[in-house]
Amino acid sequence: MARLSARLDENAPGAFFVDDSCIDCDACRQIAPETFVRSRRLRQSIVAAQPDGGDRDDAAALPVEHRVTGRDPIVLDEELTIVPVPGHTRGSIALSYRDKFLFTGDHLWWDEVDERLDMGREVCWYSWSDQIRSLERLRDLRFEWVLPGHGRRIRARSAEAMRTLLEETIVRLGR
Repeated sequence: MARLSARLDENAPGAFFVDDSCIDCDACRQIAPETFVRSRRLRQSIVAAQPDGGDRDDAAALPVEHRVTGRDPIVLDEELTIVPVPGHTRGSIALSYRDKFLFTGDHLWWDEVDERLDMGREVCWYSWSDQIRSLERLRDLRFEWVLPGHGRRIRARSAEAMRTLLEETIVRLGR
């Protein structure tokens, strides 16, 4: 989560911002190009324009840290849930938004060559077996989109179609 104390000066004024931990993965610019751009000077993303409702200067009121422990999902509000998905790293998480979007970080992505969901042992820094178990727990969620930290995003026709893609991935990768 972005830290207010590390907010980049190049961000547009308002509640939404990028901090100095941005790894310039390009995901935010693909998802919301009207809000995020790449700073040539900083070589990472910044907020160029606040989204609707983000022009309020109340960033100090935003929660800046929430410690995640355990493997149960944590409901932050009625639209956003943190989903622990250990495997890629011990502390990997996904974010479920509005039962439609799943931000997966480096846990899961769309392989555009083979046209399938995928995960990679070669980039699993913690535990492959935990990563598979985390993938299995994603079946309990409803979502149509997988929005990874790297690679291509995918939108399935429905949450049921996405569940089918998950099942195929689980079978292929080792359960």
